[in-house]
Amino acid sequence: MPAGFVAGNVTIPNTGAALGNPTAVYRFQTPIIDQQFLESLSWFHGRHAFKFGVEYRAGANDEIRDRGSAGNFTVSPLITDLPGSSSTTGNSLASFLLGEVNAASVQVSDKIPSRASYLALYLQDDWRISDRFTVNAGLRWEVEYPRRVNGNKMNSFDATAINPVLRHSRRRDLRRSQRHS
Repeated sequence: MPAGFVAGNVTIPNTGAALGNPTAVYRFQTPIIDQQFLESLSWFHGRHAFKFGVEYRAGANDEIRDRGSAGNFTVSPLITDLPGSSSTTGNSLASFLLGEVNAASVQVSDKIPSRASYLALYLQDDWRISDRFTVNAGLRWEVEYPRRVNGNKMNSFDATAINPVLRHSRRRDLRRSQRHS
């Protein structure tokens, strides 16, 4: 009987028996930590009511997508062979039941410490032209920065990389708009 190979579960060769789920993906995620800073200021001057403000948010989350820590095990029939026999007399199932594993490996995924941030600024003027007419005008600028990973472990788009569509060996800046037929 040939040795049995196990990928995240236990498979006994030539028996059709299997234990576990080799396709299971374990996901461990820490609670998302959000920190927020808000500040606003109002200033009244004559018929104007000025308002200014800022908002900053920072989020943190650690995640592990574990695809193989259940392990890979090889069970060999050689453990249960008759001593001195020239032919293979052992049985992989018997070796498994005895707990005799010929080889094993474990794969553990890296922790991904991702971070995100957001910034917004605003200013507003409520101008009271008369008792029955008020003009509200304002500006708001906001940006949500791309998610990043501590230690620079995240894939991303590089706008200065060689454009594979152009098939040129020299570097082209993808931020420039170019038309090709």
